[in-house]
Amino acid sequence: MKGILLHTLVLFFALTTFGAAFAPKSLAQQPGFINSTSQIKPVENSERNILVDLVAIKTGQGIVRIHQSNAIKGLIKVRTSSSIDLLDDETLFTTMPGYKVQIYSGNARDSRSIANSRSAQVKQLYPDLESVILYNAPFWKVQIGNFVTREEAQEVLRNVKKSFPSFGKQSFIVRTTIKVPI
Repeated sequence: MKGILLHTLVLFFALTTFGAAFAPKSLAQQPGFINSTSQIKPVENSERNILVDLVAIKTGQGIVRIHQSNAIKGLIKVRTSSSIDLLDDETLFTTMPGYKVQIYSGNARDSRSIANSRSAQVKQLYPDLESVILYNAPFWKVQIGNFVTREEAQEVLRNVKKSFPSFGKQSFIVRTTIKVPI
């Protein structure tokens, strides 16, 4: 067992120090494996992913070499600039499926003012929760929070119903796209 461990450590040291030139032939010569940074071609901004970022040569930093099957490249999600945005002046966020608590939906003449009023009431009591007023003709809606799990949304729904009993029948959980800080 010690011999195998020693052999593995020596091989690891050789690979990390000298690169793929000292890799075993079964790995270094196997088709479909990336054995040096020279095999990774620069890609356009729209196709950038974490592998390209890792192997990018940067002045004053070390060189990263990735040994993997080319099939892995297809499994890595491509990161686009449109999937990352600013939540406020300094917080980056991305969007994903999740839950919000809807506290109002109406299509009467005064629905817009009711939506604004309810949003302000919730913001006053729960300043950390995002409150969004939506208009999808002919309905005005107010949704609060960004919850990854339904359980988180359920807890806030219970608290909102306790704090605002008049919202009770119109308050429920909706599955939607949420903002998640990065």
